[in-house]
Amino acid sequence: MVSMLYRTHKSLQPQFKVPSLYAFDALARAARGHALKHGFTGDAQPGNSATFLLKLEAILEGLFQDMMDSGVPEGKVSKHMQLISLSHLGVSFLC
Repeated sequence: MVSMLYRTHKSLQPQFKVPSLYAFDALARAARGHALKHGFTGDAQPGNSATFLLKLEAILEGLFQDMMDSGVPEGKVSKHMQLISLSHLGVSFLC
């Protein structure tokens, strides 16, 4: 699922790349909430919400590099990078 999301993001036109981060963020928050609720960790059985989060984290740098390469203004990219980093700490920024 993560690779499909990543490929879809890379194929988007530049004006749709920033909004696609909100989809990644929503999925990450849902997975994080599920993992916390059920006590899953990344070293547990593959295919749970915690391993999904690990895979998402692995592609984050590629997402932002793709945005930089496609001409998305750097200010938007750095702002969203900071917001995604905060979401890893459990801080909600879309409230």
